[in-house]
Amino acid sequence: MVHYDGLSIQRRHWLQLGLVSALAASFAKGSSRSVINFTTEIDANTLANGRLIFRGTRSREGRVVSWFDEQSEFTHVGILINQLDAKDHWNVIHATPDHAKVVQERLEDFLKIPSLFSAAVFQWNLPSPISESDISQQATQWIGTPFDGGFDFYNQDLYCTELVWKAAQSLNWVDEPKLTTLKTPFGAKRVLMISDLLKQLPLIRLS
Repeated sequence: MVHYDGLSIQRRHWLQLGLVSALAASFAKGSSRSVINFTTEIDANTLANGRLIFRGTRSREGRVVSWFDEQSEFTHVGILINQLDAKDHWNVIHATPDHAKVVQERLEDFLKIPSLFSAAVFQWNLPSPISESDISQQATQWIGTPFDGGFDFYNQDLYCTELVWKAAQSLNWVDEPKLTTLKTPFGAKRVLMISDLLKQLPLIRLS
């Protein structure tokens, strides 16, 4: 029996979905994924307001994401923003279980994770005169929104891929997404995975 008393909100959410249980099973069986060396270097020249920055980590949550989304080298995504237009003031807006909400944090903190193994910037491939910077300003309205530990695309809370999609959708860049159905110990759950985001959004990888 799992007891939730004393657990943080985000850890409780992981348990409710059965993701930690699945992760424990993956450790017991051994991962079938091969270890690939990806790059963690980010070219400063690729940074621009509204572009997406993806990272891959071997943190506990990162391994859970990798377990369910084997097609992607990444485990998390955020939106770049630089409101001061200075090269050392880059920030990332992202929905994270670590803070249990949507936050804006410094780019160096977003990438300063011991288990980081991959990072890349993607630009939007949009018709002129649409500006990709519009999405960064759009995303600021959701700062402080609770993290969606239930991974329900149609409620008011947000997880990382959901934040990106809904910001783009509010600008009429995209329509409804195609969600992936996951089988968890608590039943089927329809989720927007990192690989879904990369397949369905008009993006070009820069690094």
